[in-house]
Amino acid sequence: MKHKGEIMMFQKNLAQEEAVQTHNGPVLLVSCPGSGKTTTMLRRINSMITSGIQASSIVMVTFTDAAAQEMKARYIKEYGECCVAFCTIHSMCLRILKEYSDVPVNVIPAEIQYGLLRQCFRKIRVPYRNAEMLKGAFTDISACANSGYEPSMFHPASVDKNIFPALFAAYQEAKREAGYLDFDDMLCVCRDLLRSNSTVLTTLQKRYPYLLCDEYQDTNLVQKDILYMLAGDTANLCVVGDDDQSIYGFRGATPGIMLDFEKDFQDAKVISMDTNYRSRPEIIEKARNLIGHNKERFRKDIKAARDGHGDVIVKTLKIRSEELSWIAAKVKSMISDGISARDIAVLARTNLQLEDLACAFDILQIPYTAGESIHDDYEHFIFRDLISYLTLMEGNWDKECFLRILNRPVRWLKESLFSTLDGFDEKAMIQLAMLHKPYEKKAVEEVRRLYKILCGSRQCPLVDIIKIICNECCYRAFLCDYADSIGMEPGVFFSKLDFFLREAVKYRSVSEWMEAAKRHVAAHRRKLSEKDDNAVTLATMHRSKGLEWEHVFILDCCQNIMPGKNPATAQDKNGSEKSASEIEEERRLFYVAMTRARESLYLCNYAYREKKSRQSGENPGFTGVAPSIFLAEMQEDLEAKKKKIELDEKNRKESVCAIHDAFLEGSPATFATGMEVHHSEFGTGTVIRKTPAFVIINFGNESKMFFLNL
Repeated sequence: MKHKGEIMMFQKNLAQEEAVQTHNGPVLLVSCPGSGKTTTMLRRINSMITSGIQASSIVMVTFTDAAAQEMKARYIKEYGECCVAFCTIHSMCLRILKEYSDVPVNVIPAEIQYGLLRQCFRKIRVPYRNAEMLKGAFTDISACANSGYEPSMFHPASVDKNIFPALFAAYQEAKREAGYLDFDDMLCVCRDLLRSNSTVLTTLQKRYPYLLCDEYQDTNLVQKDILYMLAGDTANLCVVGDDDQSIYGFRGATPGIMLDFEKDFQDAKVISMDTNYRSRPEIIEKARNLIGHNKERFRKDIKAARDGHGDVIVKTLKIRSEELSWIAAKVKSMISDGISARDIAVLARTNLQLEDLACAFDILQIPYTAGESIHDDYEHFIFRDLISYLTLMEGNWDKECFLRILNRPVRWLKESLFSTLDGFDEKAMIQLAMLHKPYEKKAVEEVRRLYKILCGSRQCPLVDIIKIICNECCYRAFLCDYADSIGMEPGVFFSKLDFFLREAVKYRSVSEWMEAAKRHVAAHRRKLSEKDDNAVTLATMHRSKGLEWEHVFILDCCQNIMPGKNPATAQDKNGSEKSASEIEEERRLFYVAMTRARESLYLCNYAYREKKSRQSGENPGFTGVAPSIFLAEMQEDLEAKKKKIELDEKNRKESVCAIHDAFLEGSPATFATGMEVHHSEFGTGTVIRKTPAFVIINFGNESKMFFLNL
């Protein structure tokens, strides 16, 4: 694995040299993946200092602390100590506020931030399901604050659109009352300070007359305003990025800001670094074909600096469990053949997908490294659901377990009513069901069916009870419905279920299985905490940005996973427009994943998953899973088609013009009906019809039309 911070010796090219030597004025540096942009930016800073520009007057803005520290360390290693400010835009704004703001700057700790948001949910009387929902709400609040939209116009992903304005307002008020600023406030308050205090703005413009901004495609509107104000009239602002790698729309970033740079700065110099030094030509070709399907982008002719052969292999397995097994076996074989594990990565849309693969790697004892957010299979909600069912079906009453499975699948039974139940009492359950007016008949049917299932399978082995839960309780159908609600392909959840079916065979009781599960989780956490320098990387596509490996596998290249489906979008009045922009971002994300590979790229998917069925005891069979549309798009070179169409149109016009110029009498626009004319190719003819758009001339054996609006 090579980090973007690794110093690489590139052959100099003209675009890089122009970027290095251009010190003044607005500069837009459009860089494709693997183009050596970081090296070029560091060389540019050194060139500026060598030319006489004070190092203390230069600010290099990045968007993560890690990137800022890494860039500074690289510069010092290559060129020596200097006083250039390598910083994030947040740290720069915090420094400005501490120096010039009259308001105390008290940054909110994460634990207090989550506590305030929980209070806000309670204040607006909306329950939150879990920590993921809280995290999603923070992402939406942040994106709204940075987007310039009013909360009522914002489209949140975590909560209902109608309750979001109240939640947003409650959170802002809670922060103010507690006297805290969050990361978004750092930007917004700093922007307001610069707008309202010209003295502060002028001071900062004189202090930092040279600004550079990395990863500009991920800039949001507030960040843009701050940079443009600091750049001022001299506009010594150099921004670098790749609009094709803008993948943080959920944080308020938009590639449109980068695309509009030339409009904002009429005299901007645009430099295109379109040579990829990372990947083999086949990988670049397929990635270029894919991203060419996006409309909102700079047109680029990305070229490969490396020659030789690279592999782009699409591998389709029957079902998802076979896909996971195939990837694990292939990786094992590659390592056995002498390929270093550190040179291999498996990328996926979400951490949830990677959890199943980690299990397959454990079986084959493949070393891997992953983020802390990759949980053990036994930490998944499906296991907690199964254990709740199994506990009750063994005859052990547990109210918490009962309430957990009450509506898994959905039975439309009110949890508040059944919270008074204290045991397996069918009569009491029916009495509670009778309170579900006017649907008491349906509720009674559901209760009787549930009671029969819970009390009728107590002597069966665990694995047989799980099959009853899947079929007679319609738990598989529940997983399908849940997957639909969050925009996921259900096959990901069925892989979890299959894992637990295999595991259940090993144990005789719930308690025995629970103890084994605890040991399994502990071992998984130990493994993640132990940093293995020679291990396969498991990462989400978002986390892979800026990294590279020799060999890359992309998991679950299926429709409804990549690109994913968004149920909220379908209900949106502007759904079609919003959906198009979302698909473009998903395509950019897939493009980022593809361009991480140097030598080989494996695009894996599966063809079938189990059908959803609500019929008790029925074998549901299989239904087809469509491959990702991106797999077909990467085979189609739209750029070449565009160039051919443009060339054909040019040739057609030149040909038509040549035919028009061949009249002895001059332009056909001057001809009149009945006029005799002479053409060098078609001979003598008579004008038989003329309109404002064309003339028709009969040449004896044939008539020809000549258009006039050329």
